[in-house]
Amino acid sequence: MAERDVNLQATDGTLEQVECVRSGPTLHPRSGFLLDPATGALVVSPNLDRKIRKALMREVRRMRYALYLLKARLYLETLWLKGARAVLQMRDHCARHF
Repeated sequence: MAERDVNLQATDGTLEQVECVRSGPTLHPRSGFLLDPATGALVVSPNLDRKIRKALMREVRRMRYALYLLKARLYLETLWLKGARAVLQMRDHCARHF
C-alpha cells in the first residue's frame, strides 16, 4: 500500500475537509474525513458514513444467512442421529426377542 500525505490546516471553528493524496499515478482530492479544529478530531463525512453502514449491514446479512444455514445443518444432523439411534434400538430389540 502506498504511503499517504495528509495536509491538516485548521484556521477557524468550522469543519474543514482533510485532503489525502495518494502517491502514485492517481490522485484522490476528496477525502471522507473532516477536521474539527476545536477538538482536533477527524470526523467521518456523511457519504463515507453511509458507505461504512452499508458495508457493515452487508456483512451482518451474510453472517445471519450463514447462521441460518448452520442451524438447518445442525437440525438435520440431529434428526439423522435420532433416526440412527431408533434403528439401532429396534435392531437390539429384535435381536433380544427373536
